[in-house]
Amino acid sequence: PVNLAGQFNGINQWFNLGADIATLNTASFTLEAWVRTTGSAEGVLVSSDNDEIWEEGERAFYIDANGNPAFTGYGNSTISSSVSVNDGNWHHIAVVRDYSTLPGTGRIYIDGFNRTTTSSYVANAFPNVGTFSLGRPNYSEAPNFFSGDLDEMRIWNVARTAAEIQ
Repeated sequence: PVNLAGQFNGINQWFNLGADIATLNTASFTLEAWVRTTGSAEGVLVSSDNDEIWEEGERAFYIDANGNPAFTGYGNSTISSSVSVNDGNWHHIAVVRDYSTLPGTGRIYIDGFNRTTTSSYVANAFPNVGTFSLGRPNYSEAPNFFSGDLDEMRIWNVARTAAEIQ
């Protein structure tokens, strides 16, 4: 991470990317970022229509109530991890959804290691709703704005391998 990281106050700061920039329903993808936070239940990258109602087609890469990275979609279940990252230090986090072999698999990487505990996310036909935002809550599992620093957010339309994540 460099000194140009986005700093978020956890109260009302977020960044709207202004577009639906990746398919997160029935396609492979990888979302990754460097994070530094002491918060929990906060959005990292959320795809929503920003109406403060969690609904079909909305998805979230977030830090859960225990400080662990996770990914979910409304009605799609989750991909979750076992290691907290809300210790105030920099951590690289990534969620990978490989849809090449149905029904698909999901993984969460923390600092280059697969730390997946649950991979029950099921893709559905609902396309993304709205736009992608950094640091915005999803008003469900992650009701809080991101508090801390985000750097080098990357969105891939492929399932990156463990070696590529490392």
